[in-house]
Amino acid sequence: MGICHPENRKFTGPLLKFILMMHTPSYSIILNPKKHNIILVKKFDTQTFFFVELINNQGVKVGFKWIVEKVLEDGKYRNCWMTTSVSQPMLLSESI
Repeated sequence: MGICHPENRKFTGPLLKFILMMHTPSYSIILNPKKHNIILVKKFDTQTFFFVELINNQGVKVGFKWIVEKVLEDGKYRNCWMTTSVSQPMLLSESI
C-alpha cells in the first residue's frame, strides 16, 4: 500500500521499531498473506480510505482499515500518497 506518511513516522518510529512492529502477531499477516483483497471505501482529493482483507496460509481471514494521504508539505515526498493509519486486525473468519 505504500510507505509511511511523514506524520505517521512520528508513531511508527525509526525503521528498526517499524520492523519489529511488523513481526508482531497482529501485523505479521501483512508480510506474506496467501490471498488479499483491497476494497476502496472512500476517496477524497488528499485522503483515501480502504478496507484490506488478508487470508493467511491457515485460512484465517482478517481485515484492516487502511488510510493513505497525499503529502502536501514541500520536500521529496510532496504529492506522494503514503500510509497514515492502519488499524489493528479485525478477525473476519477462522479456518475450520
